[in-house]
Amino acid sequence: MTERKKKPPKNKKLPANYYFDNDLVERLLIEYHKTGCTDIALRDEIMSHASELIINIIRTHNLHTIYGGNDDSSFNDLFQLSWCVSPDTITYTNNGMMKIGDYVGGDVVGDCDIDVCGIDGLNQATKYVRRPPAPTLKITTKFGYNVEASHDHPFYVLTHDGPIWKTARDLEVNDKLAIQFGQNVFGDNDDIEFIPHTSGGMTNMWSPPSKFTTELAYIIGLIISEGSVDKHRIAIYNTDDEVIDTLINNSIGLNFRYSSGRTVVNSIRFVEFIRWLDVGNNSHNKHIPDKMMECSKSIIASLLRGMFDGDGHSKCSNGHVGYTSTSPLLIDQLRCVLLNFGIISKTMKSDRCTTRTPDKNGGFKPIYRLLLSTIDSEKFYRYIGFGLTRKQQNSNNLSLKPFRLLPPEVVDHIKHIKLESGHTNYFIKKNFAIEYRMINYKKRISPRVASIFLSAFDEFRDSQSYKYIVERINESQHLIWLPIKTIHESYSETVDIEVPESRSFTANGIITHNCQIESTLYKFRPGHAKVFNMWSQISRTVMLAAIKKNGRDRKNAESYRLHLDNRAIKRPALFDRFVKEAKELCKYNEEHTLILNTLIDLYKHDEKPHEGLIEKLTTKSGLSRPKIIKFIKTLRLMSFEFTDSTIGEIEHQEPVVKPTQIPWSKDDE
Repeated sequence: MTERKKKPPKNKKLPANYYFDNDLVERLLIEYHKTGCTDIALRDEIMSHASELIINIIRTHNLHTIYGGNDDSSFNDLFQLSWCVSPDTITYTNNGMMKIGDYVGGDVVGDCDIDVCGIDGLNQATKYVRRPPAPTLKITTKFGYNVEASHDHPFYVLTHDGPIWKTARDLEVNDKLAIQFGQNVFGDNDDIEFIPHTSGGMTNMWSPPSKFTTELAYIIGLIISEGSVDKHRIAIYNTDDEVIDTLINNSIGLNFRYSSGRTVVNSIRFVEFIRWLDVGNNSHNKHIPDKMMECSKSIIASLLRGMFDGDGHSKCSNGHVGYTSTSPLLIDQLRCVLLNFGIISKTMKSDRCTTRTPDKNGGFKPIYRLLLSTIDSEKFYRYIGFGLTRKQQNSNNLSLKPFRLLPPEVVDHIKHIKLESGHTNYFIKKNFAIEYRMINYKKRISPRVASIFLSAFDEFRDSQSYKYIVERINESQHLIWLPIKTIHESYSETVDIEVPESRSFTANGIITHNCQIESTLYKFRPGHAKVFNMWSQISRTVMLAAIKKNGRDRKNAESYRLHLDNRAIKRPALFDRFVKEAKELCKYNEEHTLILNTLIDLYKHDEKPHEGLIEKLTTKSGLSRPKIIKFIKTLRLMSFEFTDSTIGEIEHQEPVVKPTQIPWSKDDE
């Protein structure tokens, strides 16, 4: 799937089953209204089954525009509870790089206290919301950056007039999302809290240090890239002399030995330690341990150095750095970790190079390549570097003028200003030493070139185009705009946080909006009185949608609303006379008494009890259909018009017998 299907027009008729997946929601809402909308447990049960349903109905009927205020009767804020991302989304916090699901509680809503990086840097996240599994969208941009979010989650999107917030459901292929880099936000938790389970009786048993060291982190990086973990030993398949010497001459007490193209350490305790860290079982699911994502910058740099000394490369021709792996999870993690160092990477899935491991489709699992440009390779050499001299020295082959390009919209705005100014190409070249043809023949330019052009149009600094270009130049130090390549439907549990200061946070490197929990919590937090009024209106809305689904007209809808208020419907006196006689006849038969009571309740509270009577009696009484039919044949209820059986035909063929003339015996029981 390379492109997302076009959305249907807004006036397209919805399918008949759009409103209710089953009768459970409708039944719960009716019971909720009977309690006066005061049963908190019942309300929470409705929410667990129908949160997505209610939001869809409110959107379908545009109730969020009709009741768009901030008072108890508004629906607009309800949408903001659905702004969520998947729990495995990586965020940048003051405690390091953490999955968003790891620092929120298990409740539906609650408080949290952690600083999260967003569009304005680190800001405190104060609250969170956790939602059950629901439909989501997995969005992937150019270079492979991706995030999974709910349909209503807003993203920071660049348009020709400037950045705007746009919900995931409205995103389209080629929309440009903001990718943040250079956060430089790392944790400081280098403590090792490993508790061994193996026997400590042996005096030569290896013991890990109390904190991660750069040497230990480097070895772990080698294990992730080229290591194999067995029951009693760990082998690293690398034949570089520098790597072998580093392993054999380590200072942390590990006794490595080199033999036949691999360096091996036989240590049950070290194997247990690596399994405790959890680096993955094989090459296809290798990953960076969550614990190490929260470590200090120097530890993470050493970890990456070990990984790139293993499966990384640096080209001799141009010095570009790259990494190769068969684990898509590891590539996703590396992409986010490198962003923290200010390094933007490009991910490619190799179609020609595959592994020998078969996949589920009869082929072989692919290989993923992570590639860095000139400017990003230079940052890698400077902030992380290779441990191997032969790889590190290729930094000398990098271009002397690395640069990053601005979005193509910048060129359009420069052309617009030039047209308004009336300056000729000769005037621009003579006074500012730059050729205007650079704009005519290039779709994108660097910030330096854009700044030179701006100096030629200084008198237009108050124009929107001038301000647009200045904003793009200033943000190029920490943001890059990448177009969306694919949008896939998915399904996942979702989590979100509230960041009051910036109203945003970075999810897998992509700038997203936070949820406005503060303005909605008081409506949904269990035990708060204001929730009753809100849920009363929501459930009424859902019931009216059910009325529309079933094709009831306005008159029946009004009667149905009266029914929701538990108002008994007046019936003719003939029915009371029938009930009196029927109860006398059924008093010796428990099943008939049950059916009769069900029929009485149905006749009193159902607008059209004769529609589907057999099915209604079967459902409400819990008895079988043949028993219900036998009961109706026996009583000859001539006051009903049956619509779902042949009873009406039978009644016209046989003589009518009054209820008082029916012979009764124990055999009928």
